[in-house]
Amino acid sequence: RAPTMQEIAILTPFLKRQLELLRPRMILSFGTSGAQMLADRSETILKLRGQWFDVPLGETIVPMLVSFGPGHLLRHPAQKQFAWRDLKLLRERLTILDA
Repeated sequence: RAPTMQEIAILTPFLKRQLELLRPRMILSFGTSGAQMLADRSETILKLRGQWFDVPLGETIVPMLVSFGPGHLLRHPAQKQFAWRDLKLLRERLTILDA
């Protein structure tokens, strides 16, 4: 089940703190809940997917790309093509960072 708004409000600071400690260069969010928590958005995965968001983590801003979660892709296999596009977007951005 999807987490409630109260659960999201409770969990968000813990997720952000864990990410601050990990210091990722980028985040790939699979599914709605994590994307909504980190981007502070309420749209569905269909609206969030394929978009980049700036996630404030402590004193840094980390880019996050949103894609479909595995459960969604199992229920909607035709949307795997969009998930593949998302992975290619991530690869492009990583290539630019590594250059």
